[in-house]
Amino acid sequence: MKHYGKLTAAAAAGFMALSAMGVAPVFAEEPVVVTPGNDGNYTITKTLTLTDGVKPADAVTFTYSLTGNGATYDPSAAPDTKFEGPTGGLTVGNATANEGKTAYTSTLTANASAFPGPGIFTYTLAENAVDTTKAYNEGLTDTVETYTVNVSVILVDGVKTIQGISATKTGESVKATELSFAATYDPSALTVIKATSGNQDVAGTDFTFKLNIAGQKGESYNWSVVNEKDAAVTPTQTGTVVGNDNGAAEITGITLQNGWKVKVDGLSTSDKYTITETETKGYTPDADLQGKEITFTATADKTETFKNEKNGSVPTGILMSAAPYAGLVALGGIFAGLFFRRKRED
Repeated sequence: MKHYGKLTAAAAAGFMALSAMGVAPVFAEEPVVVTPGNDGNYTITKTLTLTDGVKPADAVTFTYSLTGNGATYDPSAAPDTKFEGPTGGLTVGNATANEGKTAYTSTLTANASAFPGPGIFTYTLAENAVDTTKAYNEGLTDTVETYTVNVSVILVDGVKTIQGISATKTGESVKATELSFAATYDPSALTVIKATSGNQDVAGTDFTFKLNIAGQKGESYNWSVVNEKDAAVTPTQTGTVVGNDNGAAEITGITLQNGWKVKVDGLSTSDKYTITETETKGYTPDADLQGKEITFTATADKTETFKNEKNGSVPTGILMSAAPYAGLVALGGIFAGLFFRRKRED
């Protein structure tokens, strides 16, 4: 007993020393424990990083799968044996977006009645890869990760009960309440540059445009006008538009001068756009772009140059009006020469 007392005192002294050095003993992460008799519901969070402040379509969803793995259930097996999780023991729903579309949440639910008996049951929780062939998923770059989820089932008064759920990712313990995945939404940009030319081109002429986009419902687009020639007088035209129920969005009120450009962030591969110059000021609008619907097609940024031309004819009216008289004078000279030549011959 004396030795026991000495050991206890030594242990206590050791803990005190660790505390004095600012070092605390580290214990394994405990599983989340639910109230006996109740099933467990846990939230899975999908965090979406938005670039340029644009948001994806409303239809974007993230889905998950659960696969049981481990030994075949045997109630006589050794304690802490990891058994294969049965179908329905854990279920997971599709992720739905919050209002800002920066986080998508789904629910992981444990159902005690679906387990064959007490024990530890193991699942692999995996995120399904996003199908980027779907137009509403364009621009998404997904980080596909997996977790190992262990469900502890015990008997309470003979009733199967979820004791708790623990999770690991790449071997490291993770709180079941902090299961998370990540993705990035990074669509491309369209830039339209205004260029004018011609012998009657007037510097500083304003031209108004509208830009129609056919995309996905809820898809957002940020736009701004920039004067690259003179940053000191850069116009402050900016805005955000969102695709309606049909996926259509319209940007109006764009005013451009020669050398100015409008940049639109948020276009993805199959989005279509139409550029229309609504006020031409006597210039001939660009026949290759005016009012034509164009599919974005590329995953990289794209630039269009909308050209306007204004040329006037060289005034030649005076010369043309004098030409008939000059012709008559020349013709008269020819006849006079012939007449006098004949007179001399006679």
